[in-house]
Formats: sequence, structure tokens, C-alpha cells
Amino acid sequence: MTRQFFLAGVACLALVGSSPALPAELSAANQAKVLANVQAYAPRMSEVALKIWEMPELGYLETKTTALLQSELKKAGFTIEAGVAGMPTSFIARRGSKDGPVIAILAEMDSLPGLSQAATPERKPIPGVISGHACGHNLFGSGSVAAAIAVKKWLEETGTKGQLRVYGTPAEEGGGGKDYMVQAGLFKDVDVDANLRRVRAPVWTAEETAFDEKLRTTLVGDNLPPISSAHEIQKYRVNGQKYSSTDSGDVSWVTPLATLNTATWVPGTAAHSWQATATGGMGIGIKAAVVAAKTLALTAAQLYQSSETIAAAKAEFEKSRGPNFVYKSLAGSRKPPLDYRKTSSGVAAADAAPG
Repeated sequence: MTRQFFLAGVACLALVGSSPALPAELSAANQAKVLANVQAYAPRMSEVALKIWEMPELGYLETKTTALLQSELKKAGFTIEAGVAGMPTSFIARRGSKDGPVIAILAEMDSLPGLSQAATPERKPIPGVISGHACGHNLFGSGSVAAAIAVKKWLEETGTKGQLRVYGTPAEEGGGGKDYMVQAGLFKDVDVDANLRRVRAPVWTAEETAFDEKLRTTLVGDNLPPISSAHEIQKYRVNGQKYSSTDSGDVSWVTPLATLNTATWVPGTAAHSWQATATGGMGIGIKAAVVAAKTLALTAAQLYQSSETIAAAKAEFEKSRGPNFVYKSLAGSRKPPLDYRKTSSGVAAADAAPG
């Protein structure tokens, strides 16, 4: 099974699949620079991912997580606008100028209640921890930041014009954080969005393969995909429909959006399961997040050098959306439900307890 990541720029490649214009390949020298930049940050990305995994925070309560992601981006030279769209844990990080393409990378961060789990192939909740990263947002957030830092450095190394953004999007799990960012008009001047979700898996060690095989014995189903499927590159789809729950759908209605997928879970793992939490806290998940970060970074760099691709993506996007389209949020005019997870987190109970 795979887990997703978002990048506002990867969308171009997906949307341009049926268009005549295809992006020119990055030169070997530029590819090497981008990959070296990701690899240089990879050890720190691993630390950030595991730290977030160890301190899971529920939707709109991601105070430590957002602070960590913002700190990493600020140290790398991004300017930070925190608390956007009425959500204290949201942010937009920017670097570069708007005299070139504006490409955005999305970074999710919230955990899921009731899915505390150690990084072991058997069920083992962590005492005192009430939630877990069973949808891989520790990998999503850290991988997106890794890609952004690598691309920012490449932009400066090559003198390429354009602006890179990272959107810290809270409460993806039922809180609709991106919905409110769209309503606030925060994507209006973005050329393309990318979503870091899954790509090709790296090579696993013997220990990681053993972990995989043992965890597979806990999965439900008679027709589980083989372990080898984690190392296969799937064909990308253009304008296809996918039946799942994510607020990135709102973003996809206002700007071209592409999703990349990497095998951060053991094949056959169900989303929002303890098995998903387990692999997110060890090598299988971490290595896949590095692969995803490299893919996002290379895609963004390629788009910065291909205005024709971005133009074609926008044309395909407008054609698909239709000439009379008007975005209307299903959330209506309600404000972000900042307390929707407080009972799950125990905050409400603590607030109500007698002094």
C-alpha cells in the first residue's frame, strides 16, 4: 500500500498527460543538483519525520508539529506567514519572487485518534499516547519540507526565477483545513499545486523486509498484493476520479493539482490502521518519504524551466473545469471547527476538570 504527498506544481504533469506539450527534461547537471540537495537534507528529514511521529497531534491541535515544520523552513530562508485562514496551526512559507512560476507544495500534519502504535509488526499501542500517524502525515509534512528546501537551494544556485511556497495544511482528517485556505483565496495566484503521496519504493534492508513479512500476517484479505508491488512504478492517470476523503479535492478545483504516490506502507495495508502507523515510524516509511521528496523536487525544478508545460496544464485544467465553473465550499460559511478534536485529545476533559 502507498501513502500520498502533495505538491502544487506536480499537478502540471498529471494534467498535461493528454496535452501536446510535454516538459523538457532537466539537464543531467540540474538533476544532480536537485538530488544532491534532497540527499543533503535527508538525515534531518528523517529526524523531523520521527519526531512528528513520536508526538502525534490531532487536527487543529498540531502546535508542536507546525512549529517544527515552520522552524525548518525559516532556517532554510523561507519567510513564514502563520495562522492563515483563521487556523492557528496553518502557515504559508514563501521563497523567491513572483516574476516567474508560482509553485506550491502542500504539507499535512495531523494524526488520527485511537491509532497509537509502536514501530513494531505486531499490535502494540504506546502507553499514554492517544493518537497515531496512521495516514503518514509525519512523512507527508517532513517530505514536503525536504523537497521545498532542496528546490529553494536549486533556484538560488541556478538563478531561476519564480516563487516556491509550502502550505502547512492542518486538520486534513475531517477538519477540512485546505477548504478554508481555498475560501480565503490563498491559492488564487498559484500556477500549480503538488501533493506528495506515493512513488517508487527504495530498496529495503533484510530487517525491513522481515518487518514487512511479519506485518503482512496481520493484514486482512485473501488477495493481498505481493511485496514486489511496492517496488513497481504505476502509470499516472489524467483527470481520473478517485473515491477517497481528502480536502485536497478543494484545492484541485481552483488550481491544477497533481498527486505523487510512494510505497510508505506494506503492500495491502489499509489506510487509518495501526499497521500504517507502525511503518511510518521506521525505515520503510522514511525511505519512501525521501524518494517522494526527490520526485517532488525534480518535478518542481522541471516545471520552473518549462513555462509551456504550465500553460498547457492550465489550459487542460480550465477545459476540464468548464467555462462557467464557480467554486462553492461544501462547508458553506461556517468557520474552521477548531475544537472538533478536543474531546478525542482529552483537552476538553482536562478543561472541564475541577481545579
